[in-house]
Amino acid sequence: MGGDQAHKSQDEISVELKTIPPDKLRDILAQCFKLISYITHQNILLLVDDLDLLEEMGEGEKQRDLLSNHLKYFSTIDHLTVFATSRTHYFIERQKELHNFLNVARMTSMDLRSVYQKRISCFLNGVSIFDEDVLSKLIEGFNGYVGIFLYECFLILRNYVIQIHKKQIVDMSMLNGHFNRELSSFDSNPETKPVYDQIVNCVKNQHTELTIDTLMPSQEFFFECLSQKDISRIHMSFYPSGLMR
Repeated sequence: MGGDQAHKSQDEISVELKTIPPDKLRDILAQCFKLISYITHQNILLLVDDLDLLEEMGEGEKQRDLLSNHLKYFSTIDHLTVFATSRTHYFIERQKELHNFLNVARMTSMDLRSVYQKRISCFLNGVSIFDEDVLSKLIEGFNGYVGIFLYECFLILRNYVIQIHKKQIVDMSMLNGHFNRELSSFDSNPETKPVYDQIVNCVKNQHTELTIDTLMPSQEFFFECLSQKDISRIHMSFYPSGLMR
């Protein structure tokens, strides 16, 4: 056995895999698109979601521009349509090369309620995790932003998973506790505290809008607490919590 293993080790072949240069990879993908279309006799739709999120990376703008140029190249291929989504106010430098195919509007309160009902029907056998006051407050507070609404529902579910597993419904006191914990984390984080303090002052003065005069914190914090970018509106969902005190 030992001799066989030694013999095999002598016959091993070492293979070094090299990184494919971006332009070469682009050309390979272009040929793949053409081949797929030729074989299937169908057009191809290439979907790229949240193009602007590349800007959060270390060399975000460079990577964003690189991807945009590649997508522009792909769009010249017959039978291939490129469809990219981006938040317009986070993708302003290349507007001369972009145009809006469709402005996606925020959902209505009825839409958000329908989304919630479908989610609990699919994943929780139709059993609601919120009482009516909590659900109404969340729907009102996130003002039609379905992604943030669903994400906050997930966070609440995660925080109270033990209680929910015991068939306890999340009520307003539990919702306030959830938001108070979130706000405490913003207050204790050096990155978010400068903007958080501005938000608190606005709420204390019964204002719902503010102009950001400091460097923007993380995008995650921004979309959790605010809407729009320069003159920002505070999400009403935080109002029943400690932010009012």
